[in-house]
Amino acid sequence: MGSNIAQDFDKDGLIETLCEEGEKDEFYNVIAMPITLFAELWNTRSNGRALLEKFEKEYQAYQKEERQTSSRLKKVNEIQVKDLCYQVGEHEILKQISLTLDVHKKYLLVGKSGSGKSSLLRLIGKLDENYSGNITIGGQDLRQVSLGEFCRYVTTVFQDAYLFQQDLLSNITLNKEYPQEKISGLLGKLKLEKLWDRWRQQALDQDSIQSFSGG
Repeated sequence: MGSNIAQDFDKDGLIETLCEEGEKDEFYNVIAMPITLFAELWNTRSNGRALLEKFEKEYQAYQKEERQTSSRLKKVNEIQVKDLCYQVGEHEILKQISLTLDVHKKYLLVGKSGSGKSSLLRLIGKLDENYSGNITIGGQDLRQVSLGEFCRYVTTVFQDAYLFQQDLLSNITLNKEYPQEKISGLLGKLKLEKLWDRWRQQALDQDSIQSFSGG
């Protein structure tokens, strides 16, 4: 293989002139291959730089347009939902929902599975804009507020947490050292004592991970 590539590399026959029989592969390994690889890497680097510069240019243009077209939030005291309707295909999930959320309060959303709890949170969290009715934040139409501006005031914590195929303690501490009393206190606050008693000595596999509730 080395001789063939060396022949491709040495189109003018320089290797044939300078190298004895049996030295061609060594020439390829020591000189021809590094030069060939360097040329390929340099070409990849050049293409990557051009792509990065194009991305940066387009992203800057996007940010400029976003600043010009999106609404700025001056102060956020509440999120209002009025006559909110949402459906997927023919399936109606939310119908005429109205509520006001004070940012200084905590709320618990309770309902049967499939009743639209996650859908409502997705809409309020600006993860889907395919709805009718109105959602406002700080008095501004949510659709007119850019995602970047929205994220300055609202953070979404998803329930699709990633679990490692290790024991439960490693998933909680991420392999860092913590005092046992601190871990026990955290488990108590999160009401996970039963889960801890069941899984503390076992490594989690894919089947057990999928059996856990996202919440």
